[in-house]
Parts: sequence; structure tokens; C-alpha cells
Amino acid sequence: MREIKFRAWDGKIMDYEPAQCTDGPEVTGLNHNIKCMFEDWHSPKYLALMQYTGLKDKNGKEIYEGDIIKTEAEPHRFEQVIEKVYFDVSEAGFRVDSFRFGNEMYLNRTEIVGNIFENPELLVQSNK
Repeated sequence: MREIKFRAWDGKIMDYEPAQCTDGPEVTGLNHNIKCMFEDWHSPKYLALMQYTGLKDKNGKEIYEGDIIKTEAEPHRFEQVIEKVYFDVSEAGFRVDSFRFGNEMYLNRTEIVGNIFENPELLVQSNK
């Protein structure tokens, strides 16, 4: 079972607890109170909401949509590529262009180097 978590970009900082709504006596990050979640996550406060993929890079860091990762394009080639993590609607899963997430062979060689909001220059540099 995958842990459901989100982070949000407000234009200046990355918030790793973007929704803290009450649903009864306790406060939860992911909440059943849809109205509260919608108002909190989709207010002008946040420019983007990104979901945790449920996977970690080789250093144990959680991988989210919008992260920029450095990895090998193909196993045993040792050619490093830098790519953005995104959700592919047609495949209903998280991926980068060189592989679909979930393949341990790639994750053991994958490292988060930034994200598209704080480090967009990493993607521009990788396309040169």
C-alpha cells in the first residue's frame, strides 16, 4: 500500500504539509473533508500541488511529482540523464521519459538533484 502525501509550491517555498484540515477531533494531512481540502489546496496560496510517488531515491529521499532526478538512461550504460518526474495519465503512473517508476534497477541508481520550481535551470542544462 502506497503512502499518500502531497507537497505544494507557493512561489517561494515548498510546503510539505500543504493541507492540515480537521476531520473530527484530529488533524490529518490527507483528509476526508473534501470541501476543506479543496479550499486549502486550491487557494491562491499555492501555485502547484505535487503528489508523493511512494518511492525513494538511492539516498532514501522521497520522490515527488516535479522532482528533477539524475539517473542512468539504460542499465549498464552508465550514461547519466537528468529528467523531470511526472504523472502520465495514459499509463496511470509516475514516470520520467527514460523509464517507468517502480523498476528497482533504476531506483537504485536514481538521485534527486532538485525540482522544477526551485531548480528549473537543471532541465535547461540537461538539454544542451
